[in-house]
Amino acid sequence: MLLVLCFASIAPMLAPQTDLSLVEVQDTSGRDLIDVTIVDIGVGNSTESAETWVQPGGATMDYLIRGTRYAANITFKNAGTGFSSVDAIGTLEAVHPIGFVMQTWTFNLSLAGGQQDVQIIEWTPDAAHSIVDPDGTLHGGIIFRGTIATTVSGLENPDAEANNIYEEQVPIALWHDPMERTLNSLAANVPLWLPVPYTDRESYTRYGGGSDWRTDNSSAAAGTRHWRISDPGGGNYASNTVDMLKWGWIPTGGSCEDPGHGFGYGMVDNDVSEEWGYPFCSVTIIDSDYRSVHWATQAWGTMASGDELAMEILRGMQPSDIAELNLTQAGISAAENDWTQAIFNMTDVHNDQSYTMAYSKIADDEFANAGIHIDDFVLFAVEVVDEYTISLDCDDPLPNAYVVIPADPNPPSLFCTLTNNGYREVNLNIFTEVSNVSWMNTYPLRIDSDNMLDHDNYVSLNPLDGETSTAFWVNLTVPEGANVETLNWTVVLDDAYNSQVMAELTLPVSISSSFSVRLDQVTPSYPALTLSPGETGDVMMKVKNTGNQLADWTLGAYFDSTLWGAPNLEWFEDWDGDGNDTQLMQMTLSKGEEKFIKARFHAPEGNPPGLVEISLYVQGVAPANAQSVERIYIDVPAVQDVKVTAYESSMTALADGNMRTMTMTIRNDGNAPEIFDLSLNADWHIGASLATQVTEPIEPFGQEVDITVIMDMPQGLMPNFYPITVTATSQTDSTYSSSGQFTLEVPTTYIVEVEDKDLTGQSFSAGVESRTMNFEIFNHGNEIDAFNVDLMMDDGVNAVISDGLTDSSGRTMFIDPQTSTNITVSYSFNSGVQGIKELTVTATSVKGLEAGQSVSSTGEANFQVGSLGWIRLEAGPLVHITEPGPHMLQVTVHNQHPTANQEIRLSVNTDSEADFNLRWVRVVNTDQQFELAPDATRIINIEVYVTDVNLQNLDQETMVFTAVLKVEATDDNTEIAIDFSADKYVSVESSDDAGGLGDSIANIALWALGIILILALGVVLVRIIMSTEHEEEISSLGGYESNLGLPDAPTLPDAPTLPSADTTANSMYGGTQEIFAQPVMATPPPPSAPEPQPAPAVPEPAASSGPPLPASGLPEGWTMEQWEHYGEEYLRRQGGA
Repeated sequence: MLLVLCFASIAPMLAPQTDLSLVEVQDTSGRDLIDVTIVDIGVGNSTESAETWVQPGGATMDYLIRGTRYAANITFKNAGTGFSSVDAIGTLEAVHPIGFVMQTWTFNLSLAGGQQDVQIIEWTPDAAHSIVDPDGTLHGGIIFRGTIATTVSGLENPDAEANNIYEEQVPIALWHDPMERTLNSLAANVPLWLPVPYTDRESYTRYGGGSDWRTDNSSAAAGTRHWRISDPGGGNYASNTVDMLKWGWIPTGGSCEDPGHGFGYGMVDNDVSEEWGYPFCSVTIIDSDYRSVHWATQAWGTMASGDELAMEILRGMQPSDIAELNLTQAGISAAENDWTQAIFNMTDVHNDQSYTMAYSKIADDEFANAGIHIDDFVLFAVEVVDEYTISLDCDDPLPNAYVVIPADPNPPSLFCTLTNNGYREVNLNIFTEVSNVSWMNTYPLRIDSDNMLDHDNYVSLNPLDGETSTAFWVNLTVPEGANVETLNWTVVLDDAYNSQVMAELTLPVSISSSFSVRLDQVTPSYPALTLSPGETGDVMMKVKNTGNQLADWTLGAYFDSTLWGAPNLEWFEDWDGDGNDTQLMQMTLSKGEEKFIKARFHAPEGNPPGLVEISLYVQGVAPANAQSVERIYIDVPAVQDVKVTAYESSMTALADGNMRTMTMTIRNDGNAPEIFDLSLNADWHIGASLATQVTEPIEPFGQEVDITVIMDMPQGLMPNFYPITVTATSQTDSTYSSSGQFTLEVPTTYIVEVEDKDLTGQSFSAGVESRTMNFEIFNHGNEIDAFNVDLMMDDGVNAVISDGLTDSSGRTMFIDPQTSTNITVSYSFNSGVQGIKELTVTATSVKGLEAGQSVSSTGEANFQVGSLGWIRLEAGPLVHITEPGPHMLQVTVHNQHPTANQEIRLSVNTDSEADFNLRWVRVVNTDQQFELAPDATRIINIEVYVTDVNLQNLDQETMVFTAVLKVEATDDNTEIAIDFSADKYVSVESSDDAGGLGDSIANIALWALGIILILALGVVLVRIIMSTEHEEEISSLGGYESNLGLPDAPTLPDAPTLPSADTTANSMYGGTQEIFAQPVMATPPPPSAPEPQPAPAVPEPAASSGPPLPASGLPEGWTMEQWEHYGEEYLRRQGGA
């Protein structure tokens, strides 16, 4: 190749470009007579030689610089053995790697066997294309493609044509600067390097001591000199500085417009301008203009610890704006003049941004040395160009043709992957057609692509980015009845802006002889038909012979239900258009002929609801073997037919509260299982309801279930005729329902009820005055009515109706239906009566008797007369009174009921002697009412209060009194008599000498006091009788002692317990100490029922105005009535009585 380049460099001086030169004789044995070929392609000459790059293995590669004009030569040769000259055409093309031709040269050649011809051209590359791998391997570039061919075809053996093409790829660098220019040889408008130092470049603070960057001509990696960061004469670089060697140019026009170097507008750098006194424009690289950029340089040396020398690309002076390759870490040699290649891959480092370039020394304030030496600046890049090519990768059968049949069920579908080989976004159109124009009238072609809105035979694709791919499909439909032929199917892709055809495919399509047919529904619908069971309907169909042969055809169908078969389908044709259908079994169709026919369907009677799938078919008669199937669906809807009927159309029932029922039948005469929601419509007074609200599933075609209507027939329901309606509503279709009805007749109804009084859990006293109780009589009929009332009672029970009857006939008043009236019964029990006693009240309907009906009701009252034994009473120690004041009688109350708590209420009566001689006898306030749990006991206190006057006036020296304690409990009543005694009291001031007049005066005073007391007791007794007459005793506690309604006395302290050690008390009864010392039994046996003893009511002492109020007024919480009765006791306890 070197010889060729040398020859090419002197050829213009020796001969014209078309001159032929002889080459040394070669071995031509076994060669063809004519064998034109290309020997070599070379670039560069002595005027502008190619640049040289050393590959990692030591080999060299030539490369060119963008924008530089070069010579290129191509050597053609006839390597054949013939002696006659052969005319040939030679071409040389500069082809971009993405596929487009940048420039073409053509040469007319005439070559005899063994002769060669060197053709020289000049060319300036206008786009860079070169790539450097991390290991320093250079590749890429423009392809020089040479071709040669004889002007007369066929002269050359086809086997010899393989060497008619020759290619040589040459990288095109973006820029190369051997860095030879010194600071004393600056030039305008040419990219060069100028230094500027900083102490702080982030704040653009420059260093005033000058730059350390110098040129050194002692050695070089390229040329004769290089740059260094220290003085060649010796010394170290300055510390604590950032010294930058910036790349740019000195403009002459006053702006940074591109002067011709091809990098476009630059960026004004005021720091360099101020440092050197020249305007300076930094070269600006725009990242988006390049697919890749690599910065290569040569370097050797070291930096002091903490310092660095870096290849920098900058968007500004802030650290975040700077990307770098630190040469101190790039593995360069430290040996002197041992130049090491460093490569900085700047691709997309500042993505789509612009940046400038510089070599920068960054030194701290500590150590320094001579620094690193740099030389030979090269930029390799793949530059973005506007031109592009595309590639198609399709699944076509080429070189074979598509073989199809008319109306082919599997027509050709071409799938292609389209790739944009260029670097920029492009817009493309796809167009497809077939050479038989008649086919195009049926729109047989469809394109499916990334444009989802366009699918015909001309589609504009969405914009396609550089170096990306998209897919598309082109589908060809073969027309029905297509003739036997071979045609061309063409697919063309062109540029949407300039209509340049970027790719084209031509695919042969061969149509063969074929039988084919198509069966279609004339008006496609889903479902094709809706038929109820037993109905008939037609579906219009179209049959067409889509093949290219005459043929006979038969008709039929397949059904997906066993209920359907051949009897359910008939075919008809109105062949002459007169409206009369003719049944059809077979037809003959010529090529392309079509007919309209009817498919008549008959739905089976028992068809359940749902879709029936039917595959209608047309089958060819031999030799035709084609078939066409059209699937249709017939919808058999759900037929809803339900009947609701009652077992009887009417019924009669009394309004007596006794439930009645009526059975209803739900029958499903539809064609599908159904569940029905049930509802009832009736007068609400009847109390009608359904036993179930929803039926169980009822099978179709006459299956049935029974349901029950329930009628409460409430008492008082008015006589009338009541319609009752039951409605069944389909759960499948809530708009469908059916109802059935029957009539309920309610006649006049007489019903009476007398309430019962169950008092067996209580006890009543015998031999006491009459009490009253009410019995309620209810008219539960539906007519106004009155009632005759009769009483019946056990022996020992006395009862009469005291109120509630209208006359002596024993009839109540007339009352409305569903109301009641009361009668009052007075009752009592004879003395000595005990046990359960019954009283019955019978009421008979008066209106019923008038209607000839005896309608009555009886109410019962059961009384427990006498104690039940649940409450046991036991008297405490005997009490003997010898001095004035309060004294306590104790009684143990025991609840012997096994399970029930008892609410206890206590009262006390005394005999007449006690009433006359004592101040009062009463149950203490805290014991008057309390509750006892089962088997619980409580000791209660009865207070006996006597004054000294009482004791002085006793008729006898010792008197015995009786107090009767009455107990009213929840489930029982009982009483106990308690005896106690008192001694007559003689004042210590009295003496035998005080007789005579003193005794007379004392006797007179006692008689006066007695008369006053008797009068007071009389007044109290009258008040008690008057109040008792107005007190009703209708309570269920008849026989209990009534409370006189006196206010509660203030709480008194419990009586002191009489100790067994009291010898005085014990001696009064002659040795009763042992009795008092005995413990009380925990659970004594229940006593026999005591004989009830009538006891007179115990009146309270006569009312008086009470003692004078204290100075502080009425005690807090007291009433005047309480003060009248208990004020004296209050004053006594306060020490003032």
